[in-house]
Amino acid sequence: MNLETKEFGSFDDSMQMQEWLASLTGHLQVLDRSGNRLQAFLELLEDEVESLPAAAEHLRHSMKQTEHIRHWCAQIGHGVPQNIIRDRLALEPLLEGVLDRCHKVGMKDVHLVSGDILNLQGDPFLLQQLLFEVLQKQERNRSWQLHGSSCVVTETDVGMARSSCPAGRYVRLDMLPTDAESASSAFPDLPLREFLSIGEHLLMGTGGMTAMGADVPFFWYGCMLQHGGDLLVHRQGAAKGFAFLFPQLQETGYGDTLRGHHETILLVDDEDMIWDVISDMLEELGYEVLLAGNGQEAVEIYCANPGKIDLVLMDMIMPGMNAAQAFPLLKQFDPNVKVLLSSGYVSEEDAQELLHSGAKGFLRKPYSLADLAQRIRQILD
Repeated sequence: MNLETKEFGSFDDSMQMQEWLASLTGHLQVLDRSGNRLQAFLELLEDEVESLPAAAEHLRHSMKQTEHIRHWCAQIGHGVPQNIIRDRLALEPLLEGVLDRCHKVGMKDVHLVSGDILNLQGDPFLLQQLLFEVLQKQERNRSWQLHGSSCVVTETDVGMARSSCPAGRYVRLDMLPTDAESASSAFPDLPLREFLSIGEHLLMGTGGMTAMGADVPFFWYGCMLQHGGDLLVHRQGAAKGFAFLFPQLQETGYGDTLRGHHETILLVDDEDMIWDVISDMLEELGYEVLLAGNGQEAVEIYCANPGKIDLVLMDMIMPGMNAAQAFPLLKQFDPNVKVLLSSGYVSEEDAQELLHSGAKGFLRKPYSLADLAQRIRQILD
């Protein structure tokens, strides 16, 4: 087994596929909006051209073609897989991971204004990529604030925002620009009537959407649709801010059987997104987390903390020392070491050698937090 080369089917490949599917979902929804708008306009013309046979025939042909286009979009949409990870997510740890990524790339003027404890359901990797990308596309010399709240969206709100969301209770995440001097001060409470669905902005070519690249805003829109929500853009444009709507999850998190008991987990991975997302989620589950970027660092940290690390969650392929090289060293230092392997590049069959040598299990990336939480408790309990 060669663990030195990354093959197709990696975590990055999977993320790119998920982003492509979200972008396709956004494109199809905008096409459907356009077809619906065109069909309504053509119906208004029927009475006007009734006395003009040639025009009436052309109109009927145009209406039929519009129906076909909408039907084709619907068929394609039904065939698009929507197999995103649906974890129970606490909003604040998710946003803290986004802020960490922003700070790593030099975006220092992004601030989190604490709000209520809010829960939603979705793919933590995809949502973090979405929120990070929205911020990254904004002007670097501006300060931004993030604030989550619970809100009830009415039929009137939906109509004014031109959103496809049903009325109901939502987690609302506001992403608004502010002066650097006033960052982290009282957060402005902007009514939803000041925002429009990004789908409407894309349809009309407003809001500065076209300046961000051909597919970028469609990915944002499609990702929110996949999560049952919508991205609202300020009526004056993206530079004035965004409001994300996610259906609010009433459950408060994982049951006691899947929660940690302050055990320490050493997370070994060279993917920044894994560090950001999984470390935050593990802490939310009740674990202490140590981080290593490769096998060599993992061995050094484990040996420097004898008896203090309860589980090693290790990616199989990393630069420098990989899992196949690090695992024997960990076993030599501690024959009872508990290692849970993960990979987006190789299958469980490829990990059999390490599993037979004493590794406790294997998780294929991207995995859901629910699967991770359950597997950890199976090993530790």
